[in-house]
Amino acid sequence: MATTFFIEGCECLSVKQALEILPDLEQFSIDEFEEEFTREDFLDSFLDEYECIRIGTLQECGRGFELGYLDGYEIRITTPATRSDWELTLEFVSALASKFNCEITAQNEFKEDENLSFTARSVLDYDFVSDIKFGLEVVKSNTKDGHTYTIYGLTREVTFNENIIDEILSAKNSIDAFSEFVTDIQNIDAYDAAQQFYDTDDGQTFGEYVLTQLYPTIMPILPSVERANMQLVSDDELSFYRVVLVAGKGEGATVVGTLNYDEFTARLPKEKYKFTDANHVLIKPLSRGEMAAMIGIGG
Repeated sequence: MATTFFIEGCECLSVKQALEILPDLEQFSIDEFEEEFTREDFLDSFLDEYECIRIGTLQECGRGFELGYLDGYEIRITTPATRSDWELTLEFVSALASKFNCEITAQNEFKEDENLSFTARSVLDYDFVSDIKFGLEVVKSNTKDGHTYTIYGLTREVTFNENIIDEILSAKNSIDAFSEFVTDIQNIDAYDAAQQFYDTDDGQTFGEYVLTQLYPTIMPILPSVERANMQLVSDDELSFYRVVLVAGKGEGATVVGTLNYDEFTARLPKEKYKFTDANHVLIKPLSRGEMAAMIGIGG
């Protein structure tokens, strides 16, 4: 579910020009640490070269918004988004419409019968509070009977269960409680263990995480294919997940051992992790001895 704002009849901006519409904007769609990435070339490219780009501000946004260009600008904000996400999105839409002196139309997926139109000034008064509240009720309805519900933040997934969403909804201000919960998870100072996929000699495809000794690390309790990897493989294609435990650093790094994922979560010392949401844990750095104990060998 989402609300999309349309600004038509305007020329296509470069990525750099789009990020300069408001101060401190950053993109969160392209991995700038990839070996072949060149920031200057990326900034000089035009928005119509991409399906969309996720934009936000560090420390403030929980989910940001998506910006695309197809015969005009499409600015899409997913439901539920945080208060800061909405405020930034409306400011961006207003500034972009002002730049081109264009009017704005909008479509809300749960109010499809409404024809919405705005000026650059009036869009700032858009009633996003009802949108967030509706989104929270959707989360609530999808977490009954032991189910979980996952949304995608700027940098990390956020998974809710019934206890978490009930606590948010019972807060004095549920919108602020939700916004703080999602944004705080994005801002945790920790390494996110990356998913990798491999094939065994007998043709099984499996997922793998590497847990190193040196850094606080966020990992899922029940892994599934992350959004960035859905074009590579599906959950149905995977036979199992495993975790490789690595001690040391640089040339001195060595593999302590490998565990199937369920063994890893069962053997992880309880004092070494805490839950960040319904499916992710923040793991404190493990010593070589602790890793060896999990594998079942002498340290």
